[in-house]
Amino acid sequence: MTTAEITAGGLCGLAFVFVLAGNCYALHLGYAKKELLLAHFMNSSPSISNSVSIHKGYWGRLQLVGSACMVLTFPGFFIKHGVLSVQDFEGFPRSLKWKLVMLQWSVVVSFTVMTLLVALWKSGALK
Repeated sequence: MTTAEITAGGLCGLAFVFVLAGNCYALHLGYAKKELLLAHFMNSSPSISNSVSIHKGYWGRLQLVGSACMVLTFPGFFIKHGVLSVQDFEGFPRSLKWKLVMLQWSVVVSFTVMTLLVALWKSGALK
């Protein structure tokens, strides 16, 4: 194994750790801020908050935080398609909105880095 392959593997492992840490933080937010999240999506589509009633436990909490992250990160798309209410978006607490948007982007960047590193390794460019 070459030094480049070891480095790419280490970076891929580090990105995976970031994804796991993001999931742990999302789970923490799901348990600590569930009521706040549900209260601030009252005028929006039930598809945002419906996951808590469908899937009880940690899976429902992760889905609630994930859907909140998605609609707050890309509000234009979800407002245009009627999923997110403008009043809910404007009335959402700024500090929690920032945390959820940063969580979404950190997971997106981590998965992108992992994908690129694996593609680089599979292509044979690291040899």
